[in-house]
Amino acid sequence: MQNFNKICKKLAKEIFVYSNVSIKSIASNEIGILFEGNGFIIESTKNEDSIKIYLRKRYKPDLLIRSFFVVYGDSEEKMFFEKGYNKFFFDSDTELKGILIFLKKKYDSVLQSFFSDDSIYLEIEKYFENKRKSNLEKSYSPEETQKFIIETISFSKRIRFTQNGTIYMIN
Repeated sequence: MQNFNKICKKLAKEIFVYSNVSIKSIASNEIGILFEGNGFIIESTKNEDSIKIYLRKRYKPDLLIRSFFVVYGDSEEKMFFEKGYNKFFFDSDTELKGILIFLKKKYDSVLQSFFSDDSIYLEIEKYFENKRKSNLEKSYSPEETQKFIIETISFSKRIRFTQNGTIYMIN
């Protein structure tokens, strides 16, 4: 998407209308939606209309938002994020706006507690550490690994967001 930062910042300013929010460019392909140092980092990819979203918790390494929803999402979110890839795909500014509205809704309902409670961050880290350990015990052929990656990306490309921030799948 051409001028991603400009478009995304404009949309974010329309959606995140809190008195304590700062929306700014962080790098040529990243914007931050920050609440006194905590918040979202949205990174655009170079060759496709997709983004990666990170949770920035002051003094901690950034965490992919996908990781939060795998552990703390509702059943539908867990299904989408467990099977999915680390990117959110979109075809238009309207779909990008839907992703940002999804973030705002989740900030209002569950993510504020993530930023204020270190135990949530630690629990997510522990969950993925245990998952890595169990995966080390398994052995996959290069063909199996490649097939898994292709299926995961294909699944992720089907996850979309409505204009009002509802997550759904296209066929």
